[in-house]
Amino acid sequence: MRDASLRIRPYITSDEKAVRLFIGRALMEGLAEANRRSAFHPITLALWLALSAIMTQSLGWGPKPEFGWAGYLLPLPAFGCWGIALLYLLDWNNRPSFEEHTAAVLRRPDLRNILDHYSKTPPSSFFILEFNAKIVGFIAVDALGVDQDSNPEANTKDRLKSDSRSAKIRHFFVDEPYRKTNIQNDLMKHALQHTFHDEHNIREVQIESSVLNGYVRQSLIDIGFKHGNTIRNVGIYGWAVQLCTLSRAKWRECCLSTT
Repeated sequence: MRDASLRIRPYITSDEKAVRLFIGRALMEGLAEANRRSAFHPITLALWLALSAIMTQSLGWGPKPEFGWAGYLLPLPAFGCWGIALLYLLDWNNRPSFEEHTAAVLRRPDLRNILDHYSKTPPSSFFILEFNAKIVGFIAVDALGVDQDSNPEANTKDRLKSDSRSAKIRHFFVDEPYRKTNIQNDLMKHALQHTFHDEHNIREVQIESSVLNGYVRQSLIDIGFKHGNTIRNVGIYGWAVQLCTLSRAKWRECCLSTT
């Protein structure tokens, strides 16, 4: 680690409250980014300018140079009104898909008993990132079979039989003040080193990614994940959520290149 006050340790039961809070926060960060991107999207800006211009023209709120510099401020209320209205409409359209996904994640089997779930198979892990004894991040790698996404009620034995060579990063979060140091790369590498250990038979690790979680996506690129097919689209402008994969061979190549 880069700092003696930073450490990565296994999850313990007393972490549950903080972890659940951060999981919800991590999922809803995508909504904030979707709203920001939506507000500055060319279609949104064009619509805002057009509606504001129509309102300004209809109500006679155009600039009036005869009143001096204050006369040029007359159109501002129209732009402000439509700006607020569009921001509300964008959030209203973006929010449902994020709230539905957050609710679905919080209902997954792995969060019913975190310590028990991530202790069932050796390649699985749930690591906590601490700074001065404060939780600032975590990563959860689930090796109980990636098909539980389509069949979350399947029992553990069925999932192990159906897919024992793939693992999935189900939760990955680092608090914003610590992202500039790229500590998220160290955290992910620590978890991958455990999952791809020679004693384990994991051939690939998967994770869902989108441009709405920029620091996660950059970390995946740095480590060597390959961006694959689109799983779903979210938000009013349909940002793609992709399934990214990292093979054991690619991981070994990455490790050798950094040593």
